[in-house]
Amino acid sequence: MVIDTFHNEYKMKLVMLGNTGVGKSSIVERYVFGRFVPMHHTSTIGAQFNTKRVDDKYRIDIWDTAGQERFRTLIPMYVRNSHIVVITVSIEDSKDSMNEQIEYWLKYFKDNTYSHVSSSTYRVIVVYNKIDLAGSVVPSVKQDKSASLDTEISVKVALSCKTGRNFDVLTKAIETACAELESTLTPISYKTVKPSSEEGFMRRIFGSC
Repeated sequence: MVIDTFHNEYKMKLVMLGNTGVGKSSIVERYVFGRFVPMHHTSTIGAQFNTKRVDDKYRIDIWDTAGQERFRTLIPMYVRNSHIVVITVSIEDSKDSMNEQIEYWLKYFKDNTYSHVSSSTYRVIVVYNKIDLAGSVVPSVKQDKSASLDTEISVKVALSCKTGRNFDVLTKAIETACAELESTLTPISYKTVKPSSEEGFMRRIFGSC
């Protein structure tokens, strides 16, 4: 006896934005594969694509975009219709510089997504990376909703992609964003076919024909 089950899956689009060298690709590598791969000598050209499934319910298509100026004309095609925007900065930079980068990339996203997209259909996560650096000052991730910039940011995370410190906070933030946006999406339904326990037992004994 074969058992048919129907399963709903929600497809999410996540885009990584930030200057070159801040660690976007390393963050994706740790999030998708659970490992840290130093990328000191390589830069993303255009964009790289990965997929991550969460809770057997969400399929997250991840676009890791280039931070170099010469590739920025290519990024809009990857930005459009994104549900989750992860803006990454490095704490190697000054507080003013990090704030300028966050403002730039948030405006870049809003300018290059479709005009009908409202803030209720996407979430913005800001990542302060490289808190493992010796002598580094970990920025406050407490949000000030009276500040205009913070009103557009869902959550801030200070982490080390290298050591994994606080990376679970980012993972949780992405899962929360998926759950919050689920109601705005139409699920993709598909059928899975699996043998009953009796049939599976007989196949283990006799093998399949």
